Amino acid sequence: MIVAKSLNKRFITDKGQVVDALRDVSFNVDAGEFYVLLGPSGSGKTTTLRAVAGIETADTGYFSIAGQTVFSSDEDLNIPPEERPVAMVFQSYALWPHMDVYNNIVFPLRKGVRRVAPEEIKRRVDAVVETLELTPYINRPISQLSGGQQQRVALARALALEPAVLLMDEPLSNLDAKLRTQLRVEIKNLTRKLGITTLYVTHDQVEAMVMGDRIAVMQNGEIAEEGSPADLYKHPVNEFVARFLGEMNFIPGALSKNGNGTHVVSTPLGNVPFANVPDRIVNDRVKLGFRPEDIQIGEQPDAAIFTAQIANRYYIGDAVLCDMKIGEHAFSARLPNTTDFNPGDEAIVSAKLTDFSIFPGGNAGI
Repeated sequence: MIVAKSLNKRFITDKGQVVDALRDVSFNVDAGEFYVLLGPSGSGKTTTLRAVAGIETADTGYFSIAGQTVFSSDEDLNIPPEERPVAMVFQSYALWPHMDVYNNIVFPLRKGVRRVAPEEIKRRVDAVVETLELTPYINRPISQLSGGQQQRVALARALALEPAVLLMDEPLSNLDAKLRTQLRVEIKNLTRKLGITTLYVTHDQVEAMVMGDRIAVMQNGEIAEEGSPADLYKHPVNEFVARFLGEMNFIPGALSKNGNGTHVVSTPLGNVPFANVPDRIVNDRVKLGFRPEDIQIGEQPDAAIFTAQIANRYYIGDAVLCDMKIGEHAFSARLPNTTDFNPGDEAIVSAKLTDFSIFPGGNAGI
């Protein structure tokens, strides 16, 4: 549904500074897929979205939407935003405050480039109003709606255009935490029900993992890594991605090869067998990463087993967070809330070998 190839965009600031907002960005989005661009401020995610919409123009590159080429620097082609088969929901919602709900939804169908016949307007508006449960508010002024209701109106206006692709730029960032949690599920379920392809921008890691079928994590104008939420969280390839998608413990290690063709990483915590070492590891200095929830109390089969000292313990309701130490090396563990440890206690802990990720670099410090 979306094919983007080698998008590049450079800005010049008022002070003459060159900023490479996009650097060779390429990705594909399948029909019906919920694809998330995730990253910190300045990573290039919103610039990518705005380039797809036509609000920004890439310096070089190519992309097509629903089989139609809408931008190609080689062909000197740049289809105007209003002629692209997309609709966009902005972070600020961009609603007309002097209009009621009905007129906000119907306006682009009556006045825009993609205007339709009156009977078709009625069908579309009736459908989106019912789907988004806006019937009680249809004649209410926008100024009298809550943030969540305004977000639904903005979404209804976009869906009424029946776009091939729905673009969403941090649409939940202005809402409180409880409402964000509710609406992220509603939006994901709605797009799945309608089968609409969605390109979604957010800086919120949890939001991306809850909503995305696939996630592209962006850094410094590039896609650092792309994959399913589970793959990116459990087995990241890129160290920035590992750190950005939640807390991860890192320990330095020295990689060596066993006689049987397998590998072992010698670490301050002990030796960790590693069956498959990826090609990106080019020398013996590595880092091993594991999530705090990967640590279990006691021994497990096919696991690395350590004896650690409890440095600190924090009860957080559904879990206990423990700062642990082995010698001078510290790591965090997220344990069941029934775990009864106190600072100074020693414990045998383990982590499944399949839960470790390996990264290049680092000083082994052995």
